[in-house]
Amino acid sequence: TLDFAALDAGMQPKGRFSRAVFRRLFLDRLLPETYERFVAIDADMLIARPGLSRLAEFDLQGRALAAAYDMIFLMDHKGGPLAREFQGYRRALGLELTTPYFNAGLMTIDRHAWRKAGFAAEAAARFRAAPERYPFMEQDALNSLVKGDFAPLSPAYNFMGDFFLTGLEAEIAPIVLHFVN
Repeated sequence: TLDFAALDAGMQPKGRFSRAVFRRLFLDRLLPETYERFVAIDADMLIARPGLSRLAEFDLQGRALAAAYDMIFLMDHKGGPLAREFQGYRRALGLELTTPYFNAGLMTIDRHAWRKAGFAAEAAARFRAAPERYPFMEQDALNSLVKGDFAPLSPAYNFMGDFFLTGLEAEIAPIVLHFVN
C-alpha cells in the first residue's frame, strides 16, 4: 500500500474526480528506485491491445515526459464555443495558442529528468496556491510548467473522447482508450 497523504495534502479535486488524480505527480517518490521510467495511467482508461511495452524504449528526446496531445487542443481548428473556452484556459495558464497542450491521462515519465525539473513539487505548489486557476487540476498545472516541452505520443496511446466520433479508431488501432466523457 502506498500512502500519498503527506504528498497530496491540501490538494482538493474538482467535480467527479478523487484525490487519486494527483498521485501521478508523486509516483517517482513512492515507486522502487529500480524503476527509471514509469507510465502513469488514469482509471478511466482501457488498455485495448498490446503495445504499452514500446513506451519503455520510446525516445523522450531528453525530456521528462511523453504524453499525447489533448483532444481539445487538436480540435481547436474547428472553432466553436468549446474551442474558445479551452483557448481561454490555455491563455490563462500563460500558454500561447500554438503551444502544445497534453492530456495527463497517460504519461511516460523519466524519473531522473522529472525530479531534476521539479515538476511534481512545483505543479502541486501552483495548484495548492490557486486551484481556481487550473480547471483541469494537475494537468493544467503541469502544462503551465512544461510549456509544450514534452515528447508527443501517438493518439494510439490516449484515444479519447471525441476521437471516438471521428471514425479513426479502425485506422489508428488504439492501444489505450480513454473515456474522458
